[in-house]
Amino acid sequence: ELVANTFDLNHHKHIIEEKSFENTLPKLIWHGEDLDVTVLFFQPLFEKMSKHVKVGLCGQGADELHAGYPRYRELDKHVNVIQNRLNEIDFKIESKKTGLHTSWDSEKLVPKENFATLQKTLDFEMQRGQLTNFQLRLVDRHSMAHGLEVRVPFLGKSHWDKSKTIPFDWRLSSKAVQGEEKRALRSAARLTGLPKSITDRPKLPAGKATTPSLFRNFIEEY
Repeated sequence: ELVANTFDLNHHKHIIEEKSFENTLPKLIWHGEDLDVTVLFFQPLFEKMSKHVKVGLCGQGADELHAGYPRYRELDKHVNVIQNRLNEIDFKIESKKTGLHTSWDSEKLVPKENFATLQKTLDFEMQRGQLTNFQLRLVDRHSMAHGLEVRVPFLGKSHWDKSKTIPFDWRLSSKAVQGEEKRALRSAARLTGLPKSITDRPKLPAGKATTPSLFRNFIEEY
């Protein structure tokens, strides 16, 4: 609402029902082809958007390109988290010399190597990690379930190429300062006239940012 008021934009507000997550859970599983509760808000959001527009814009890729997640500041801790998760399952990624997935699974999955530096971490998440194998897949499936096309301008070739030239200390501050992830991107946003309460606010997980109580209650109950 604040962004819309600042730039005099048309804004559509919709308050979801108390049991909306529970009621849309079968649709979420069917269209997503898995159960990822962090995107529970996708279904009501995309369903409402499809009634107004046929194409939407999404900010996915900004965090991976510009170091937007707090975990990037504590890579050693992140390595331990990933390694502990892998230790809990029987996983094995075999090296492939040919085939469709050669580009991303031809190397062994070794967290202490994949996340050794910020650059390696961002490269891994863009090429082999959550963005390509997880986030983009879910957005595409859940939006197309309602006949809505969602595009990702941050991942366009021109922006991707330009972002590669940004020094890493312009992406993430070496000090733990609130709101200092995505430093260059935040600086660019400040030039637009957006209030600091938007450009300088800390990173919030998507589910908790949109529907904190519903999301929390759902997790606790199930």
